[in-house]
This record gives sequence, C-alpha cells and structure tokens, in this order.
Amino acid sequence: ISNNDKKRIRFLSNLFYKNLKKDTFTEKNLWKIFYLEGKDHLNDLFNFKLLENKKLDKKLIKLKEFFQTKEVPKFEIKANTLIEKYNYKEGKELGNKLSEIEEFWIENSFKISDKDLEKIVKDKIYFTSIISKFFTPAGVDISTKSFLFLPIKPLPIGD
Repeated sequence: ISNNDKKRIRFLSNLFYKNLKKDTFTEKNLWKIFYLEGKDHLNDLFNFKLLENKKLDKKLIKLKEFFQTKEVPKFEIKANTLIEKYNYKEGKELGNKLSEIEEFWIENSFKISDKDLEKIVKDKIYFTSIISKFFTPAGVDISTKSFLFLPIKPLPIGD
C-alpha cells in the first residue's frame, strides 16, 4: 500500500470516528481542506458524507462537482522573498514567519495584498530594529539572538 493511500485511509478513519459538523461543509472550510489535504482527500470526504447520508444530498453533490473543476491554490510567497526583500536570515524565524503569512493567506480566502504582507513582515523588523538601537553592540546580528525581558520594579522614592 502506498504512503498516499495510507494517508487517505487515515483521513477517512478520522472522519469515521468524528461527528462531522455542519461547519465542515462550509465553502471556506472545504477550500481549506482542498488546499491542505488535496483534491483526493476532499473527494473522499464528499463520498464518505454521501455514503453516510440516508437520502441524496443535492447540495453536497453540487459542491463535489464544483471542486472537481478547481485547481489547488498555490502559495506564491517563498523564503527567498523574505530573505531578499525583508532581510530575513534562514532559520526557524523565517519558517515561522512564512507559516504566519500562509495562515493569513488561507484565512483570507487565498489572497494577500502587498500591504498585508508588509504589515505581517514588519512586525519582526520593527521589533528587532528597536531592540538593536538600545540593547545590542554595533555590528551584532540580533536576528539569531534570544532576549529575556524581565519586569522592572520602580525604585522607592524618599523614605
């Protein structure tokens, strides 16, 4: 049995033991499954639900036909974009930021504007540029350093 078939069987097994909720079949959620799991898994989900229903669900059949003609969305933002345009370094931070951008893209119906991308990416740049101005010696690359921030207690004034 191939790895892909094993993955599909696990997916179906999980469906069998879960109670599928109404929100599973919202268009937005179906697009997420389509992107994250692929066309075969989504088709399996439709077939499972159609088999499980006692009567023919025309809405479900229409949704299944709709997705048959669609292509899986492609996430076009690559690590090189963040490295070249926003001065990210390879590593965990870059991967985390790409995941954050992808999550936003998925939640935003597979769309992201340059303004949204800039806003997500600038969170890191703004933070590290402030830190570097006040807490690092000149020439030290802080993108790979960890910082520990401790609360500062005010000093008592007077007696």
